[in-house]
Parts: sequence; C-alpha cells; structure tokens
Amino acid sequence: MSILLPPAELVHKHWSNIAGYEKIGQEFKQHLIDICALSPHHNILDVGSGIGRIAIALAEYLDMGHYEGFDIIPEGVKWCQDNITFHYPNFHFQVANIYNRKYNPRGVCRASEFLFPYGREWFDIVVLTSVFTHMRPDAIQRYLDEITRVLRPGGRCLITWYLLDNRSRWLMQQDQTLFNFEHKLEGFWTTHKEMPDVAVALNDYDVIDMYTHSNLCIDEIYPGFWCNLQNKEGALSSQDVIVATKK
Repeated sequence: MSILLPPAELVHKHWSNIAGYEKIGQEFKQHLIDICALSPHHNILDVGSGIGRIAIALAEYLDMGHYEGFDIIPEGVKWCQDNITFHYPNFHFQVANIYNRKYNPRGVCRASEFLFPYGREWFDIVVLTSVFTHMRPDAIQRYLDEITRVLRPGGRCLITWYLLDNRSRWLMQQDQTLFNFEHKLEGFWTTHKEMPDVAVALNDYDVIDMYTHSNLCIDEIYPGFWCNLQNKEGALSSQDVIVATKK
C-alpha cells in the first residue's frame, strides 16, 4: 500500500500527516466492513474522496466491485487518477465543480444544487467522512436526497457529523470537548463566526428529520470522541457517525 501513498506535501496541505492519513483510512475501511457489511463485489461511492484516504485502504479489498469518488479539489482528484486508477482500473475519480470559497473559488455550481454524476440505484454503499461537518443545512439535504437516489434499496450510507444534543452541550459547558460550537447561525452552529464552514454542527433532531425526508432509516448513531474525551477509546471516530439504510 505504501507505493500508493501521496507525497507528503500534498498530505500536509489537505490532511495532517502520513501516519494519520493511513490510520483513518484503515479505520473507516473496517467500519464499512463491520457496520455496513461492505463486500469485495460491492459498488461504493466516496463523497469527498480527497486524496484517496479511503480509496487506498480499499484498493486490495474491493477486487470485484467498483469504487467511485468525487471531490472539489482538482489536484487531489488528479493525483488519485494518475496513481490509484492507474493500478486499480475499477477505481474512478472525478472533480465536482462546486463553489467553495477556500478550495474551489471558481466553482460554477452551488452544493445545494449539485446533482451527483451517477445513475439511480447503482451503489451498495455511500460514505462521507468530514463532509457534512463543513456544509450548510440546505446543501446537506440536497446531498442526502442524492444519496438516496444513487443507493440501491437496502443500501447503506455511513456519514460523519457533529451532532448537538443535551449531552454534547453539557460537555461543551464543562470544557470537555475538542470544539465549542458557540455561534448560532441559520439552522446550524459553528466554531468560527467569520468562517462558519470551518466546523459545522447541527441539532440531532434536525438531522433525524433530514434522514426521514430523504427516505433513509437510521440504523445507529455512534457518538464521536470530539464531545467525550474521557471515552476516546470507545468511540468509532472523532466525529459522530450515523449509519442508515435506504428503505
């Protein structure tokens, strides 16, 4: 797998370090297998595929299925196309030309209007890691609707969030969280009022309503250690994880 690792400068620019990059990729590969029943013959969509963190982890495993990924950062997609697809032709990557003030200021489409470039009911699993934690509610609802459209009946999605409930709010007041979502804007909370997309949190009940609207049935919510630092080892991820099934 080390042959496929992106250059350190690219990882540092969009992630943190090579060790963390590999670790998170392997962790989510295992979550997809254990929680979503991912099999080697499945078709999987990675929304916000970045520089191949999950793709590289799945490269040897997904030998009879197909992987599709899209991202708004062209240089990450280009690296994945030149390096991962070159070795694994069943792995495909493309740029989503969505406007983002920081990563794609020349984007021509708003996330709230974006149509996933795939046909209906083609994927067994859809995964999003640290995507909705940077998006507004209207764009999130659009993406959930699109996830439902491209998922096969009975297909699953695994998505990470920052969810606000009584427990996480109390822990924020006790300074026991990684972040403090203290700024309330239109339908969401953020850690940074001037740059709200840096970190976005939503009420858990609003998120549940979004899933219901999109005909997705929540199977399980796994709290992340961002809001429970004392139980870090018992959490799936730093962010909250929701696994849901298309009805």
